[in-house]
Amino acid sequence: MKQLGFAESFYNCTEEIAEVLEKHFPEVIEIEDMGRINNMVDQEIVAGGRRQHEQNLADQINGGSR
Repeated sequence: MKQLGFAESFYNCTEEIAEVLEKHFPEVIEIEDMGRINNMVDQEIVAGGRRQHEQNLADQINGGSR
């Protein structure tokens, strides 16, 4: 399987989220502006990176992963 770059992965992810929303709520949702979805995905990526960084620091303090 080919490794995608960040931008391509981000785009694919946001497009899939938009498609899922439109599939499950077709009478209510028609995505025209991807801004809110982009922001949500970006926030989740930042939060995940922060959690990973904190875990790495904790592992270093505790003498490595267990």
